[in-house]
Amino acid sequence: MELTSAALQSHAGDKRLRHRRRGKGQPVKDRSARDSRHQYLNQRLAPIITDKRLLKVRERLTTQFFTSLRYLADTYKFQPLVPDDYPFPNNILMALKQAQGWIQYNEPETTLTLEDTGSSYCIRAESTVDCSHTLLFIPFKPLYDLLKKGERQSAELLMSVYHYLLRYAGIPSYREEDSYVYDQYGWLMDTLLDGVEYEHYRMTLEELKAAYYWGDVIGRKLRNGIHCTQWPQRLAGYHPTTEAERLLQAIAENAYTLYTQYPRGSFSEYLSEEPEEDDDYAPLATPYNYLSFVWSLEGELYRMLEQAINNDFCEYGGSLVPYRKQVFDQPQDSVKTGLPFARLLDDLIRQLIDLEILPL
Repeated sequence: MELTSAALQSHAGDKRLRHRRRGKGQPVKDRSARDSRHQYLNQRLAPIITDKRLLKVRERLTTQFFTSLRYLADTYKFQPLVPDDYPFPNNILMALKQAQGWIQYNEPETTLTLEDTGSSYCIRAESTVDCSHTLLFIPFKPLYDLLKKGERQSAELLMSVYHYLLRYAGIPSYREEDSYVYDQYGWLMDTLLDGVEYEHYRMTLEELKAAYYWGDVIGRKLRNGIHCTQWPQRLAGYHPTTEAERLLQAIAENAYTLYTQYPRGSFSEYLSEEPEEDDDYAPLATPYNYLSFVWSLEGELYRMLEQAINNDFCEYGGSLVPYRKQVFDQPQDSVKTGLPFARLLDDLIRQLIDLEILPL
């Protein structure tokens, strides 16, 4: 390919530029943001508000928020952040974030939001244990398996936990006639008896009959008050050697903490209030529906039970869960938020669910 004269000159010029040495008279140009054209990049910009009405609104909101923050800090006993060097609304957001971090360190279930009460702009603290999409069902079968294998120490430790949950925490057994799950198992019994000509129905029916029998046996064993009086000795003498046994030990220790700190604590006492009924009202599921002992969380029997309950839940408009609220539009006498018992009980139940997944 033949190059034109102009192209050759351009090529030579480029080559000279590549090989040119920078002398003292050729300082490197500073291309950084120090160029006056880029000075705005180093500045913190805030909207310029000139409308006097908007300025008054901003001042009112700022004053009301930091007054509410002082009420919050006085109640929870911490030093609030007052970021005067940040413009509105960043000063409010920064202060709220700092307060949120301090409170959640002690109450993980509590969040802070801003609320307009109509007369003031203030902070609202809300505590909730969100179990609205979960069936908190505790299986009897891990205890049955321990008793069947003769694992006396592990079985006694788990009986202490179950005795506390049944007698003190108020969690019903599926063998109690006034419990929701009792009715669901009864419905399953009728369904299985109607389809007894099918082999898989016959097998599931036998499992349900065994669940009835052993549920009654275990229920009688758990009535004995010795399970609580001997609990500390059982914990002290338990020396786990497997991952499942270590999980059982952690469960028993956590449950014992709940028993000593909240001996009469109940999930239901922390529920949010149910709204009044009207024509468009859909009922709400309560712990009566989603909190219970069951036989097992595995197998065809539980699959049918879960399906029946989920179908039943389609009639509900939601679930009542533990909830507390406190609005800091005025000085408060004490902290009324926080759900430590409900949160710890929820964690404990989820550990017990894992106990069947990780057999002892």
